[in-house]
This record gives sequence, structure tokens and C-alpha cells, in this order.
Amino acid sequence: MSKGSKRLALLCSISLLLNVSGCGRTIWDMLLNNPGQSERDTADCLTQCSGIKDQDNYRHCLQECGFNKSLSRRSAEEREKDRKKEKERAEEEIREKLEQERRMTEKIRKGLDRAP
Repeated sequence: MSKGSKRLALLCSISLLLNVSGCGRTIWDMLLNNPGQSERDTADCLTQCSGIKDQDNYRHCLQECGFNKSLSRRSAEEREKDRKKEKERAEEEIREKLEQERRMTEKIRKGLDRAP
């Protein structure tokens, strides 16, 4: 295995550890579209951004590392869909908590009504 192949294998291993969808493609884009950027710099950047699960924040982190040529931002429509989903999830959580509180209040009232 050549030195370059070993480095690429390392990068692919790092991408699997990151558990970010589309990460493998991002590595290829970075290597192909940023010829001045070495594999070592790429690995350092990926390590630095490794804990980020949100794709927009992940891409922003990579851009901060200097990989801004190859990383296209998601469309405004996709980001808006994600915001709506997140808002719906938050609203559902609030509804569930309010329902739990209502049930607890009912139980307390029933308990007080039964008290001598």
C-alpha cells in the first residue's frame, strides 16, 4: 500500500468515526478541490470538527479550516425544512409536558378529594 493510499485510508477511517452523513464525499471534495491542502491538514481539520453532528455547523467548521471552495451550503429550502421540523419537535415536547402536568394535577386533585 502506497503512502498516499495509507493516508487516504486513515481519512476514510476518521470519516466513519465522525458519523456525519455525507462525510466521505466531503473528504473527496476537500482533497480534489483543494490541491494545496495536504492529507495531514485534512485529517487535522476533520479531527477538529469531529464532535459536530449538525451538518450546517460541521460544514461551517470545515470552512473555518480552509475548505471553503468545495463545500456548498445547503439550500435555503432545506434549512427551512429542518427549522420547521425542529420547531414541530419542540412544540410536541411542550405539548407532552403540559399533558403530563395536567395528569399529575388531576391525580393530586383526586387525592385531595378523597382525603378526610
